[in-house]
Amino acid sequence: MVIKGGCLCSKVRYEITGSLLDADHCHYSMCRRQHGATLAGTNKGKIVTVMLGTIEGDPAIKPGSHIFVGSKAQWHDIYDDLPQFEKRPPDK
Repeated sequence: MVIKGGCLCSKVRYEITGSLLDADHCHYSMCRRQHGATLAGTNKGKIVTVMLGTIEGDPAIKPGSHIFVGSKAQWHDIYDDLPQFEKRPPDK
């Protein structure tokens, strides 16, 4: 499986070979800032997350939880029944 995506202006494009492992709604304040400005999250120079909104077509995965809800924006209300975690669960 190849997952393709990119930014709105198409100056940045990416391809992922394989399936995504998991997905969450992250409410962490730094993630909210990152989602507004970049396509991916990194750790030690390696891409470890991609924003689902940048994927073209079906990513073949749906979010399974809300993480960092203790840091969520005050104006955002969560209405679904997905599990909610104050921080990142140990298995993430």
